[in-house]
Amino acid sequence: MILKMRNEGFSYNAIADFLNKNGFKTPRGKLFRNAHAHSILKKKNIRDERLEREYPVVIENFDLVYE
Repeated sequence: MILKMRNEGFSYNAIADFLNKNGFKTPRGKLFRNAHAHSILKKKNIRDERLEREYPVVIENFDLVYE
């Protein structure tokens, strides 16, 4: 919801006001502030970037000993 509102041009302050008016609370049960909305989006962007990153496959020399 926060991402959708931000993409529609809402400010972080307007997003926080909307969330508070509709009864949403932060994970700690507090009212939203603009910094909370910004932090949530920032963490989502970091997580998305990490999940979409391609890591090269590296297989090094190894021995398999079966006795």
